[in-house]
Amino acid sequence: MGCNTAKDNAYQKETKIFSNYLEEKFHEALAKDSVNYFVFSENGCPGCMKRANAFYQKNHKHNVYIMSKQFHEKYFNFFHENILIDSSGKINRLKYHGGNIGIIQVAHQQVYNIIYVEASTIDSIYNKLN
Repeated sequence: MGCNTAKDNAYQKETKIFSNYLEEKFHEALAKDSVNYFVFSENGCPGCMKRANAFYQKNHKHNVYIMSKQFHEKYFNFFHENILIDSSGKINRLKYHGGNIGIIQVAHQQVYNIIYVEASTIDSIYNKLN
């Protein structure tokens, strides 16, 4: 066993759950390339959602946004291939968003990091992702 085994397996459970969710709801596999999946709670702060929308407009190439139908109608109200709309609302039960916004970072079809975004950290996180 190599030195990175614990780190490599740290997100094994999340990879399986999130991969199954994407397959079940959208018939999509986890990305092979480096991608940030933004996961939105229906109960997130309105200011954060507006900043997320502005970030998306400038940076949607390597980002996928996942949201409920209700959330989409309220904050985004436009369609793009990188916006996945969960009409079942299951995304709210997965808890990747920490009650606001979560960013699931994936490379080579493996989750390698999950970032919980709060109002106090949103700008610094988005600056790092640019």
